[in-house]
Amino acid sequence: MNIRLSVAHRVAHLPMPRMGFSLIVLGMLIAVGMGQMPVFASAAQPGGTFVVDTTSDVPDADPGDGLCDDGNGNCSLRAALEEVAASPVVDTITFELSAAATISLTGSLPAINGSASALTIQGPGPDQLTIDGDNTHRPFFIGAESPGVTIAGLTIAHGFAEDAGGAIYNLGTLTLNQVVLRDNLALNTGGGIMNAYGQLDLDTVTVTRNSADTGAGIYSIDGAMTVTDSTISFNNSRSTPSFPRSPVGDGGGIYIGVGEGGISLLTVIRTTLHDNRATNNGGGIRIAGMRNEDHRTAGAHIELINSTVSGNRAARDGGGIAAQFGFISLASSTVVANVADNAGGGIANLSSLLESKNSIIAGNSNGDSLSPNCTRTSSATFAVEYTLIGDDSGCATSFDSGEGNLVGNANNPLDPNLGELADNGGATQTHALLSLGPGSPARDAGDPDGCTDTGETTPQLLASDQRGAPRMRDGDGDNVARCDMGAYEAGLNNDSWPRALRLPLTGSDTTQAAMVSQIVEQQAQARWYKFTVEPGSTIQVQLSGLPANYDMTIYKDILLAHNALLMPSSNEDLVELTAEFAPDAYSPDAYSPDAYSPDAYSPDAYSPDAYSPDAYSPDAYSPDAYSPDAYSPDAYSPDAYSPDAYSPDAYSPDAYSPDA
Repeated sequence: MNIRLSVAHRVAHLPMPRMGFSLIVLGMLIAVGMGQMPVFASAAQPGGTFVVDTTSDVPDADPGDGLCDDGNGNCSLRAALEEVAASPVVDTITFELSAAATISLTGSLPAINGSASALTIQGPGPDQLTIDGDNTHRPFFIGAESPGVTIAGLTIAHGFAEDAGGAIYNLGTLTLNQVVLRDNLALNTGGGIMNAYGQLDLDTVTVTRNSADTGAGIYSIDGAMTVTDSTISFNNSRSTPSFPRSPVGDGGGIYIGVGEGGISLLTVIRTTLHDNRATNNGGGIRIAGMRNEDHRTAGAHIELINSTVSGNRAARDGGGIAAQFGFISLASSTVVANVADNAGGGIANLSSLLESKNSIIAGNSNGDSLSPNCTRTSSATFAVEYTLIGDDSGCATSFDSGEGNLVGNANNPLDPNLGELADNGGATQTHALLSLGPGSPARDAGDPDGCTDTGETTPQLLASDQRGAPRMRDGDGDNVARCDMGAYEAGLNNDSWPRALRLPLTGSDTTQAAMVSQIVEQQAQARWYKFTVEPGSTIQVQLSGLPANYDMTIYKDILLAHNALLMPSSNEDLVELTAEFAPDAYSPDAYSPDAYSPDAYSPDAYSPDAYSPDAYSPDAYSPDAYSPDAYSPDAYSPDAYSPDAYSPDAYSPDAYSPDA
């Protein structure tokens, strides 16, 4: 039996300071287009704008005449791009469409290449406009001759490529801003994006649920890429390599490689890569460079600054990161909870140079437990300072000599005491440093001179953490401000909000225990938790010490509740338990204290023993049998069924015995 617990807090009557509320759960008990007014097309002027006003995918009536006109007086996205290609005098494309519009493509859009000026495609927002490839077409191709393209404020979904770049193939200079790339597929490389010899910049972008043989989220070769305030998650490099050292199946989140004599650069800033999968190496990131003497002058070079790599998995090496003939630099970053079936749960350093400073590499695991956090080949090098290594088994080096390091081993692993990956503020999810119990040893344990970026010549101080919270704070109460290790900077005690007490699980024979902790910091925000329990278990929930008003709902059947409330495209969404669901589904206003008074529903009146699972089976009470339309508010008015008419005394347990 699976149960989900949704906890949403209401603080409409309270001021909203910049803080969060956290509920700790210990063990569970059990737990288109649209008809628009006709618009007459007008000639575009240099530096002008085309306004897309239809979701239909119709070509331009006369490409090159300077008019975006599909022959019906409308301007489609395809017509606009055809005009840009034939007579490049426009530098902006915008949209005037209905809310939550979708443009379903009947073919790949015209290539963007050789424009007279940089082009911006500005959508209304990723939740308001989707460009859909119909699982058949790649939406965007950016050519090498383009002076620059910016795509912003939209979602690109269900793109498909037989070769590379399911959603986007970039050979030029491309910037993505506030874009979602989801559910795209490439049969070869780059399920979301293929960046070949180009400059690619992502800012506030989500790359999720994309698939490819290699580089499921993003594949970049001989290019430069910067990823800022973004999330790379649930991407899947799906094919199995057929021979040793094959790159197939590498890079669940990002694959960065080089061609002959080339160089690839990747800079990751305030970004989280989580829950990506690789059937070979590098669940989160795979670096495949070329052999050179110092690992810097050629090959692949990546820098992670104020970033998190969490919950990724590789069927071979490097659950979080796998690097070969490259250079990796971690600055104030967190690498935790990654898994490698073979070696290097956190990082597999294969003939590369790894530098780490003010970071956390802990709580990762591998198949034989001999190299949970890191592994390396004999030609690989580590340069580590002010870094917490939970267990150095398999790293084949000594970190003790590095200045300021905190190092555990197999016999005495070092727990960084982190919260679950959660929305702790900022653009991306993070792991908070906790102060409960012994507190996190990473607090105030960074470089006393300050946390810096990865600049080799003149490193710059980091003024904030991954969330944008100030760096260098007093986190241990000694009146000395010092930066923390990892991507999250904690304040004093990191408990400016009261925490709820635990929810214990009890049973007649056994007690199951597990702990989850997430921050609930916004009105109408919800958190979901799933627990599997034995049939016949008794649920006992105890809530106390809550810092605000909360609504809690327990569902016996996860699948029915999830589908009814969220209407997912597939049940695969069920695994994404860290995702936040719509506040509208659980509005605090809809579930007011007056409507659902605890006094009206007392434990005595609703005894668990009286309402057994056998008597009230979900199968017996199906949604079809009990349709909301059949039981309308008019038919069942509260006035018609007054308390006087239905007195509890008149309907006593004795009179209506289950046995009778």
